[in-house]
Amino acid sequence: MRITVKSEQNGSFDEKMLDYAEEKIGRVEKFYSDILDTTLVLSDKKGRTSAEVTLRLNGKIIRAETEEPNLRTAIDRLSDKLEAQLRKFKERSVDRTRKVSKGNPEISFSAPVATEQEIDDILRIKKFAVTPMTDEEAIEQMELLGHDFYLFYRMRGEKEGLTLLYRRKNGGYGLLIPEWK
Repeated sequence: MRITVKSEQNGSFDEKMLDYAEEKIGRVEKFYSDILDTTLVLSDKKGRTSAEVTLRLNGKIIRAETEEPNLRTAIDRLSDKLEAQLRKFKERSVDRTRKVSKGNPEISFSAPVATEQEIDDILRIKKFAVTPMTDEEAIEQMELLGHDFYLFYRMRGEKEGLTLLYRRKNGGYGLLIPEWK
């Protein structure tokens, strides 16, 4: 597994700590061996250390982040969160495989590729491929990313189209489906 380590302090973390981070994050490969690449971002601002990791799998993106008083604790908590997410992802994959073997078709999709760019008052722009998927796949991808919303191309019979999935405050999920005029 290839791990790219980025630091917002331009390398202010020592090599020993970076090796520790790579070793801890590298352990997740025992849960899922088809990890395409991994990006680890470390930051130390105002006495709080944050660590965030993004794994790009074959068709999925898994992301975890944590903020702790020191880097070692942040890396440990991040590794634990990531292991829990991968364990859950693998269990869901096994369950889905069992359903497919019973006759349910599986729809595959490609992972969104995000790029960033800064423009005037807009602080961040992300461009990504909108991929066709079912509602269940969109919920799974949103949970893996740890977001409260997810934009996807909905595959559901006559109700295909661009759809925004969001987490409701009172629990459950909602869909926003635009009507084009």
